[in-house]
Formats: sequence, structure tokens, C-alpha cells
Amino acid sequence: MLVINQHNCYIIMNVVKYPLLYLLFAEVVCHVTSTSPHRIVIGPEETLAYNGETVVMKCTVASGLPTWFRVVPGGTDIELSDGTSAANPYQIVGDQSSGEYFLQIPNVQVSDSHTYQCALFNANPAYIQASLTVIARYQLIVKQSFACGRCKNGVGRVVEQEEKLCDEVETVKEFTYLGDK
Repeated sequence: MLVINQHNCYIIMNVVKYPLLYLLFAEVVCHVTSTSPHRIVIGPEETLAYNGETVVMKCTVASGLPTWFRVVPGGTDIELSDGTSAANPYQIVGDQSSGEYFLQIPNVQVSDSHTYQCALFNANPAYIQASLTVIARYQLIVKQSFACGRCKNGVGRVVEQEEKLCDEVETVKEFTYLGDK
């Protein structure tokens, strides 16, 4: 065994015999292990949220200062934090003395649906990324013109998109979109 730059190495020697010629090939193989204490212990996970909610994407490191990015496919990723501070409206939360550098996104909207990346310089792996998908919830106000005489749920009240409005109504004559809930 050979030691080169504090790495364990060994030499593989091969002899190839040709008529009137012997060739000696030597190959040095070293096993290099990272001695860097920098590593991502817990990375972000795929997240599903409704608009208006606050989302926290986790990143816990053994040591070092991670940076958060929003991934831009085919382009330059957008840096959201330099480790301890973040661009508005993003915030870095968590117990940083324990290596927690969580990215908090308040009041998420559908436009926040992206892949986010926690990156750590000199770590292996260098980053962990996950997607955030934001689903819109809508609110309808059913007006009196909706009444058809057969609606069992009533009229003139606020309902959620997922709720069944009426058992037997075939068409809605008028409704008002109030925007995202």
C-alpha cells in the first residue's frame, strides 16, 4: 500500500507480452474520501399546499451555511437566500445553531409553484431539491337567479368549489367569482 497526500492508494501492474517486446503498465488507484464536515442532513420534500397557506421547506445541515434557490429550468437559478437572510417575501426560519435553515414562504400563490433547492458549498451531495405545488381554491357566491325550485342546498350562500351545490340543477344562470380564498 502506498500513501499519497494522506490517501490510501495501491498500484496495479500489468505485463503484456508481445513477440520480442514486454510492456509494463502501472496504474495507481487511490480511494479518496471527503473529510469535509459539510453535508445536508435533511433536505426539502415534495410539498402540496393551497393558496394563502404558509409553507416551510426544510434544510438541516451538519455544518456550513446553505443557500436557497428557486430552480429555473434551462436558465439561471434564482438565489433566494444567502444563508441567514432571504429576499422578501421569503424568510429563513428554524434553529440555526442546530443547522436548521428552513425556507418559509408566506401566503403562497399558484405562481410560487416551482422547484426549490437547498445548496451547500463543498458538500456531497451539493444540493437537494423538491417541488412545491400550490393549488388554487375558489369561492363562489350563488345568487338568487340560480334558484330553479329543485335545489336542496339553498341559494344565496357562499360555497366552496369542492362542495356539491345542488342535486338536480342542470345549469347555473349567474355566479360571482370572488377570487382566491
